[in-house]
Amino acid sequence: MSPDILEDAMEIWFGPQHVSAHGWATKLTLVGDYVVECDPNAGYFHRSAEKVLEFKNFRQGALVLERMCMLEAFLAEYPYVAAVEKLAEIEVPERAKIMRTRE
Repeated sequence: MSPDILEDAMEIWFGPQHVSAHGWATKLTLVGDYVVECDPNAGYFHRSAEKVLEFKNFRQGALVLERMCMLEAFLAEYPYVAAVEKLAEIEVPERAKIMRTRE
């Protein structure tokens, strides 16, 4: 891109448009009405979940993670639940393992 074009450029952050976008934001470089550069950035996921979970019990923590991720709630909740089970040395019944479809 020539430096002359970028002289009139404007950078703006676009997004996230919905809570389930998990902080997905895109930095756009505009010249007039034209997008001349697009820099997607998925690095804005952190919503202080770790701090919130410090003050919740096991069951409340699972619900916090489930509500934080609308589209893939199971993928956020399962690692948390599996970690708690491992730390507490809880033996998960075979039926529960099958219902989870993971493990």
